Amino acid sequence: MCSSGGGSGTIGYGLGLKNGSRNALLEVVRHNYFEHCGYGIYQKNGGAIIEENTFGGDASTIDDIYLTGTSSHERIVGNWSESQLGLSNQFLKAAFQDVSGAGIEISGNQIPLNGGCALDIGGNSISSREPNVWYNGAVGQGKHSVKACATTNGFSFTWSGPSGLAWPEDVTGTLTAGIFLPGSLKNGPSAGMIANSGGAIERGAPLKWIGAATVVRTTAGDTGPGVAIGVAANAPGAAGRPTYVMTSGYTPMAADGDCSVGQFVVVSRESAGRVQCSGTYKSGTVIGVALQGKKDGSVYVQVGLR
Repeated sequence: MCSSGGGSGTIGYGLGLKNGSRNALLEVVRHNYFEHCGYGIYQKNGGAIIEENTFGGDASTIDDIYLTGTSSHERIVGNWSESQLGLSNQFLKAAFQDVSGAGIEISGNQIPLNGGCALDIGGNSISSREPNVWYNGAVGQGKHSVKACATTNGFSFTWSGPSGLAWPEDVTGTLTAGIFLPGSLKNGPSAGMIANSGGAIERGAPLKWIGAATVVRTTAGDTGPGVAIGVAANAPGAAGRPTYVMTSGYTPMAADGDCSVGQFVVVSRESAGRVQCSGTYKSGTVIGVALQGKKDGSVYVQVGLR
């Protein structure tokens, strides 16, 4: 516990602050209450297991958890943050200088949205085993918050596993791999990539390449092998916008005709940007398999390009 009103200069727990040893590995920080700290946990080099702690920052708190220097694998799981009194209170900033091979697990944390960025995780490879949960923190600021951002180390990161983030609207920075939340169609692909849009594209449309890193909707005449390269996980409204291309996972798609569970979902031979269901397919045109058939022109698809 830091002193009441400790402010930005205080640290609840420091790792490697004196000599910055990279050998401070597998440090365990568990079942603590960090109150009124500028930094609840400040780590310079090494690696830690940070689990089941509570953070109660005041208005001058900077970060509940601040990671810098170099790191081995980091585990940040099951923590609860009550640092919701300042507009700049932040749950985590991972400002590693050397992130080659570095990995961080961020799972099952309760994180406030205070008006800024809750997780600043630039340049890192993130994973999760269960989703994180966000709540509105500083009064009226939740709607102005970003859940995850990248401000260091190339302004990019990857995330695999059930993050709890909506994909891509909860993220700023450059995503270099997919973010997904199993069990929710809202949260995009379980694997994917980013390309440029060659024009306006509806979410759920099958995609094809038209140039270097540029995609458009398939057309009714696209029946050749290898034409479908993924499905649009967002809806870019004009050419040149980032297009989030899912290559596995499941998503709703617009269908021409009725679909039944287990049928192959293929590129439509009738309409651009739509699919059809069939008992057979030609290699390169299939999008996946129907998970749930509907009579209203839509189908839930387990994406599996073939």
